Amino acid sequence: MKRLIRSTWFIATAAAAFIAFSPMAVEAQAVLTGRVVGDQGQPLAGAGVQITEMNIAVPTDQSGNFTITVPAGRISGQSVVVRARAIGFKPLTRTVALTSGRQTLAFSLQRDVAQLSEVVVTGVATATEQIKLPFTVARLDTNQMPVTGTNPISQLQGKIPGATVVAASGRPGSSPSIVLRGPVSLNATGRGQGPLFLLDGVPLLGGLPDINPADIENVEVVKGAAAASLYGARAGAGVINITTKTGKTAPQGVRFGIRTELGAGDVERRFPLATRTALFLDPSGKLFCSREVVGGSPCARYIDWDREVSRVNNNGEDFGATPQQFAGETSLAAAPNYDQLTGQFLTTPWPEMRDPLGQLISPAAFANTNIDMRGRVNNTGVYASFGNLVQQGAIKFLGGFVRNSARVNIDQGFGDRISANINTFYSQSTDHGAQLDQEDSGSGGPFFTITRAPAMANMTQVDALGRIIIRHNPLIQGSQNGNPVYATLYNRRADRNTRFVGGASTRYTPMSWLNLDANFGYDRATGTYLQMRDRGWRTTTNNPAAASGFFGSGDYDEQQLTSSVSAAANKTFMGDLIATLTTKYTYGEQALTSQDLSGTDIVLAGLETASATTQNKAVGSSRQDIRDIGFFTGLDFDWKDRYVLSGLIRRDGSSLFGAGNRWATFGRLAGAWIVSREPWWPSTEALSLFKLRASQGTTGQRPRFSAQYETYTIGTGGTLNPAQLGNRNLKPEVNKEVELGVDLELFNRIGANVSYAKSVIDDQILPVIRPAASGFASQWQNAGQLTNKTWEATLNVPILNRGSFNWSSRVIYDRTRSVITRLDVPDFTGDIVAANTFTVFKFRKGENIGTMYGVDFVKDCSQLPTGFNT
Repeated sequence: MKRLIRSTWFIATAAAAFIAFSPMAVEAQAVLTGRVVGDQGQPLAGAGVQITEMNIAVPTDQSGNFTITVPAGRISGQSVVVRARAIGFKPLTRTVALTSGRQTLAFSLQRDVAQLSEVVVTGVATATEQIKLPFTVARLDTNQMPVTGTNPISQLQGKIPGATVVAASGRPGSSPSIVLRGPVSLNATGRGQGPLFLLDGVPLLGGLPDINPADIENVEVVKGAAAASLYGARAGAGVINITTKTGKTAPQGVRFGIRTELGAGDVERRFPLATRTALFLDPSGKLFCSREVVGGSPCARYIDWDREVSRVNNNGEDFGATPQQFAGETSLAAAPNYDQLTGQFLTTPWPEMRDPLGQLISPAAFANTNIDMRGRVNNTGVYASFGNLVQQGAIKFLGGFVRNSARVNIDQGFGDRISANINTFYSQSTDHGAQLDQEDSGSGGPFFTITRAPAMANMTQVDALGRIIIRHNPLIQGSQNGNPVYATLYNRRADRNTRFVGGASTRYTPMSWLNLDANFGYDRATGTYLQMRDRGWRTTTNNPAAASGFFGSGDYDEQQLTSSVSAAANKTFMGDLIATLTTKYTYGEQALTSQDLSGTDIVLAGLETASATTQNKAVGSSRQDIRDIGFFTGLDFDWKDRYVLSGLIRRDGSSLFGAGNRWATFGRLAGAWIVSREPWWPSTEALSLFKLRASQGTTGQRPRFSAQYETYTIGTGGTLNPAQLGNRNLKPEVNKEVELGVDLELFNRIGANVSYAKSVIDDQILPVIRPAASGFASQWQNAGQLTNKTWEATLNVPILNRGSFNWSSRVIYDRTRSVITRLDVPDFTGDIVAANTFTVFKFRKGENIGTMYGVDFVKDCSQLPTGFNT
């Protein structure tokens, strides 16, 4: 009996295998093959070919060939649309009757000069072509960023109108700041003016220098409130979504790549030296006159500059000796008279020009290496990479920035209805010199003090013990400005950071018109720092506290978890009206902790422990827990392939809002008209594309963590002193923007975009002075309004197109004016901390943001007061 069952099973299996692999079974399938080429006949590798109705998509191989196999069970002789798409080209469709057997298709794609055929996923409920967007979403692909930068933001500079990228520091490892269409807050303390950053759809909490730019596939930038309304209260300053590479669209098989970039780091430019001096010199022009008067002669004794510097720095103490006074020397606050201002300063050259800045900097090595693997095996796509960045920087004696990173992205398809992907990224970095940024912002850093160094200063001179001298300048101002080379060498700080960003998403398509999505994201950044000025630290003047040394250490841990579920339904009505209904729920939580300690008077030189300090010990810590909830519903219409209408409403709740205003509502209404697709359009050759668009949207900016709470300072003996009055009615700032624009293409070659945007940011969050009777110094309130007006324009011109060689030019223009249109508090001023504190910004109704008030340097005799300019 068992033998009979086994025989029956074997026969059935063999029969099934014979039927499955017989020519009849293969013939029952539908096989679509073909080739995708560009407008010069060049094969387009990695182009996507898909049957939209059946959710089937395949990439082309290196020769541009593709093969789509449709199972027999899904064939009924129906007509389907086959679409071919490649980056930088306009998509092309073919309508095919799906029957058993083989069919061959050919696609020749034309260049997309205006870049309106690109598909964007940021600011929209579902992936949408640029030409169907009723608002602006800028997009950059890898072919527009051929040279990999050290951080993602630097690659956007000069490529996107309305995006202002400013590097406050050139220090390796520092990240530039970016502002989209002007500032959104009059006071961004504790929040910043920067946009919301997403990495593969996961909101980022930590800094961007940790991210490896070599992994980037494309960057999408949302500048306007209409598109940003999708993200609610976190997107008041815009959104930047970074999408990394995957193996989803890779050809079958695995490919490995390696890229190394070598170079050197230097300062951007040198500033001119003051080649003349007011000091008196002897007849030889080599020695300086002493201020000491002997026998009635003002220049009876001479000073050798180098010998005096050596004497001042070799006094056997932890501070420099008092230098001799030079004739003609005066401090900046001495109000020099007419005789001191004329003649000498413009006529007496320094005996020797030594270029202090050139002594501080030295071009150093830069190396950026990336190894990656990309491929696809059946329905599994993989991208993996390892990156190493070494950026030494140009400042002598600093270790620069070193980053090691790894990424693994996996995409998996389960039939035609279910897909999933997992993206993971990890990095470790070491950063040297972070204290220099802090000191320069407070006027003590090397780039500030180097500007005060005389042209004759020798910054790298050593004393009798082989140490870099502390006082390179024997003049009066030298007591306030120590040698920056000494500071970079002996004021040591190292920051060590780790970063993990992970995300997982899945999509289920139960019916051809319905998609169900679930997403999860996690971002964690941790770091430690150690800063030390060892015992024996030298100063320009006697300062025992500084000479005893300083030790500081700290760490931070920032975590963010986000999740969402959504549904999108897409149906066609009346044959040419496509409606898409989307609904989504989001949840996010953040936990931010930090602690630090410091002390002075290190008991023994070389001890790098907090317990080795005996004076001024301080310990601090902080913790922030934040919760956000949001949900939205959007409805989009596409009628006759030329009329587009989009509406959305979003409701956000946040623990950062005041207890009396925990919820806020945002939304948008936008429309576009592709006029050139009208049957009556007169010329599709000269003006091949003409599109009008208009949108109005609202988004928000959350308050800082402590703004809603009462705060106290802890005094002697643990006494509590009132500091800030709480505000349970505090609301987010609301950015309401109207955007108008036109997109056009001339002769299928030249693309242009022009946009005008006016945004009104209401409910500005400002610190308001409280009456003394309240016991509190201030309270954060919604107390103002800011208005931005922006013009943006882009012109894309192809210059040369020869197969695999393409040369094009992009010209961008933007202009933003920001004005305070309402201020519910008395006028106030803003300061910049320099050698002295200067009040340079005024905040009052009608004032342009960024207007500076203050003093200017006299650069020509004609600028001197009457009596001094002749």
